[in-house]
Amino acid sequence: YEKILECADVYVYPRNSSGSSSPVQHPNIKIIKGPLHPHSATAIREGIRKNAIMDEMLLKEVKEYIVENGLYIK
Repeated sequence: YEKILECADVYVYPRNSSGSSSPVQHPNIKIIKGPLHPHSATAIREGIRKNAIMDEMLLKEVKEYIVENGLYIK
C-alpha cells in the first residue's frame, strides 16, 4: 500500500463496523465525511451475484452501471 500512497490520494468513506481499526495515517489518505451506509459492500456484492433485487440497497443509476458493466458477477 505504501507505493500506492506515494502515487495517489486514497479516499476513505466511513463505515459501520464492529472493528476498531482506523486507516493508516498518511497525508494522501483523505477521510470523507458522510452518513453511514446501512448495507455492507459484501452484502451488495453477494446480492448481485445471487441476482437478488437490490433496489433498497443501491441507487437506480448505480445498479444499472453495475449490471451494464458486469461487475461482481463472479
